[in-house]
Amino acid sequence: MKKLAADFDYKPTMLLTTQATSKAVLSEMAKAAKILKSGDSYFLTYSGHGGQTDDENNDEEVDRKDETWCLYDRQVLDDELYAMYRKFAAGVRIFVLSDSCHSGTVVKALPPDLKAKAAKSEDISAVMPTVYKNGKHPIRYRIAPETATKANAAKYKDVLSAVQLIAESEKSVDPQAGVLLISGCQDNQYSADLGTNGLFTKRLLEAHKKVGPKGSFQRLYKEIKSYMPPDQTPNLMTVGIGGPGLPDLEAFRI
Repeated sequence: MKKLAADFDYKPTMLLTTQATSKAVLSEMAKAAKILKSGDSYFLTYSGHGGQTDDENNDEEVDRKDETWCLYDRQVLDDELYAMYRKFAAGVRIFVLSDSCHSGTVVKALPPDLKAKAAKSEDISAVMPTVYKNGKHPIRYRIAPETATKANAAKYKDVLSAVQLIAESEKSVDPQAGVLLISGCQDNQYSADLGTNGLFTKRLLEAHKKVGPKGSFQRLYKEIKSYMPPDQTPNLMTVGIGGPGLPDLEAFRI
């Protein structure tokens, strides 16, 4: 992802493992929001575990779950990311790639058999099926153990309360910027991990090479989907005032 960003003349900031705390990630987003103006582009990628937690503010109409990114210290909720997008100026274009489980609407469930097993295990890898092979490495999935989410339920309620207060104090609910997400899977699916890259990342880079640097996001998305297995379907969605026209833009181009 760093190379892809550099190829389009972005200036990448990488936060890896212990650096990728909730404070660091949200602070970098806030810093960018203060700098960028109409016509500028912001490229945000996440590769890691994704999770779900109960929707406490009733804004998830379909699955009643908030989707999350599992950062080093805690999960960051999709509500928090949406609140950060509202800080960007009108006309800013935000491109998001999320190679994580349950990521279909993360800019904003486990199957019953695995859910029951995962609830009893702190080591989620112990119950993950190895349905694909990648050389010496079995493919596992980038999901967070449900036990960790339940243990910190009170923390996420506090986070949501703070986000809700900010939203109510602002005049605009929808971001003035445009946000485009291409996710590794749907909200009710997992993103496979190859041991080196995520499967989504691998297929995205292959698709981008085939489509070429002037291919649109829509074309890139369709190409990625054609490479993916039936149980992992990437999603393309937009939010914000400037979102609807983003799929037709040349992918990632500033």
